[in-house]
Amino acid sequence: MASVNRHLKDKILSGIIIVMMLAALVLSSLYLAVEAGHECDGDECPICSTPVLNKVRLNN
Repeated sequence: MASVNRHLKDKILSGIIIVMMLAALVLSSLYLAVEAGHECDGDECPICSTPVLNKVRLNN
């Protein structure tokens, strides 16, 4: 019986981890899509200092 409970807990924990990883992937993609065409404030712009956005802009 303890083995069944352990297996069920492991499956639930794995499912939670997968959902969290997918949420992080979707939310980061949305952030990139929304902020890629922002109006820049100059050299101190926190969005322009994001390395991933710099790579996206270089590829376009």
